[in-house]
Amino acid sequence: MPGGTIRCGGCGLVQLDEGTCRRCGRALVAAPLPRRPRPRPVSGPSPLRDIWLSPRSTIRRLVAEAPTRGLLILPWLAGLGGFLVSMAPMTNDRFPLPFAVAMCVVVGPLIAYTVVFVSGFLTTWTGRMLGGQGQHHELRLALAWSQVPLLPSLVLWLPAADPGAPEALLAAVVNLALLLWSEALAVVLIAEVHAITLVRSCVAVLLAWVLKLALVVAAVVYFASMLPGKTPA
Repeated sequence: MPGGTIRCGGCGLVQLDEGTCRRCGRALVAAPLPRRPRPRPVSGPSPLRDIWLSPRSTIRRLVAEAPTRGLLILPWLAGLGGFLVSMAPMTNDRFPLPFAVAMCVVVGPLIAYTVVFVSGFLTTWTGRMLGGQGQHHELRLALAWSQVPLLPSLVLWLPAADPGAPEALLAAVVNLALLLWSEALAVVLIAEVHAITLVRSCVAVLLAWVLKLALVVAAVVYFASMLPGKTPA
């Protein structure tokens, strides 16, 4: 059905699409609309598997081919599992397990998102101070994927719910090992994204932790100063 305007490929006349050019009589054929390229899937083995033993090549592939993959879901799951591990031993008659789980579903991911995004901003800055070249979105991706070792906590919180059980101690040890692995993985991924040495990456991470601690202390002091003071009797 005719409609819109079209340019004649012969004489260049722009007119309503009427099938033929009014000036030269040439048949008018509308050019097909360009197709948007689909995002390429990450090639090779699964990143969830490779990030454990080949973190450098995996994060390079993710940054190049899928810079947003896992950016939201990985911190969500890791935050949920980590909060479940922390809260499960505190459950009792006054703080029932279903209520604790519901609270973890909301609070845990929010904390994880905040840590990833704030840490991404801070490690971008501290890494560049030490000669790094990474961009903010690349550091966020690296920190999101450094949460992968924490995903088993989605299951390990179950034995932690009974602190007196023998399995609870084993689960606590495994969770600690996974947490240390996650921190070490973050250092490796930040070093790769920033193109700096592991030593400089460690310094960048430590500086970022100091800045985060300073922000927390400043927030506590600020909100404490907002509380009403004691009134004389």
